[in-house]
Amino acid sequence: MIQINETYSFDRDDYCWRLYETKPPGAHPITGVIGKKPSVTTTYHGSILQVCRAIIDRTAGEAVSPHGIIEEFLRVESELLKAINSMEK
Repeated sequence: MIQINETYSFDRDDYCWRLYETKPPGAHPITGVIGKKPSVTTTYHGSILQVCRAIIDRTAGEAVSPHGIIEEFLRVESELLKAINSMEK
């Protein structure tokens, strides 16, 4: 598994790439009960490029300006490169 940051990680099986998004414990939207463990959402992608796009799409939504989206893109790109380079060593 490749850990990008505390929120995103991904790996590959024989058929696809799996992207894991970890969210901190929070209140359940219906019951209001606060969870004790982080929740992990898994999405499936056909290529590494789709994984990168998914991460950028999700994080860019938190930006407040076009400049912020570009900064977020560059940050995610940097984190991906660091994660991939650390695997090669």
